[in-house]
Amino acid sequence: MQHDEYGQATTRRLDQALARIAELEARNAELAARLVQLERPGKTPGNFSRPATKGQKPDGPAYAAFRSVVSTAEANRRSVLDSLRSAFAAPPANQAVALPG
Repeated sequence: MQHDEYGQATTRRLDQALARIAELEARNAELAARLVQLERPGKTPGNFSRPATKGQKPDGPAYAAFRSVVSTAEANRRSVLDSLRSAFAAPPANQAVALPG
């Protein structure tokens, strides 16, 4: 009987840990999105009235790349941090890297 109680207690602790991980990943995604908002340039007299056709939009390529990583992470049910690590990981030494051109 003790073995069964131990197994049930372990299962409960594992479920609690998995729930906490899910909470932390959701909070991480919220904070990452907030960080993107905070890193955008503020409105100044020099950029406030500029038409969108002139100059780079605040949602430029870097933001689009970040959103792509976030979307991929969500689609694969992975944390954004893990997806970023994968995106920036160096390929194995024995793997050829295709260069554009």
